[in-house]
Amino acid sequence: MQLTECGIGETVRVVAVMGCERFRNRLALRGIAPGQICTVVSAACGPIVLAVDGGTLALGRGMAAHITVERNIDEKSN
Repeated sequence: MQLTECGIGETVRVVAVMGCERFRNRLALRGIAPGQICTVVSAACGPIVLAVDGGTLALGRGMAAHITVERNIDEKSN
């Protein structure tokens, strides 16, 4: 599923970041890379705000649409 489909408060794991190398590197520098766990703080309208590694990050919906995530990460780790 895409990050844009997540609701507020959901904790997800990044599975893939689609796009050119420059785009993927830009997100990786902000902490968004495959395997990263993040929580959606705000997604009602406008940018999607994520809690990542103790900080927050706002992504435009266009950028967020290139990020594939998986839900239920707690269930898979048990």
